[in-house]
Amino acid sequence: MDGRVGDRFLICSDGATAVLDDEALRDVLDDVEDREDAVRRLIELANEGGGPDNITCIVADLVDGADEGGPDENPPVVVGAAAARD
Repeated sequence: MDGRVGDRFLICSDGATAVLDDEALRDVLDDVEDREDAVRRLIELANEGGGPDNITCIVADLVDGADEGGPDENPPVVVGAAAARD
């Protein structure tokens, strides 16, 4: 799959897709601009839907590296249970 600047990708476990349909996933990805907020909302919705399994979500936005800082300026955002790990 070829990506273009501005594309947004979701990588998630079946803990999210078992209870959220494609429309719900798309709505969150389209409506929630901040990646961290989008991940939190997806996990929240999956839990509200009964989340029968572990729920893992990664939201990644494809950006133009020339316009953004390097890894030191744009560190990954870790939320949820993974953020609480030592």
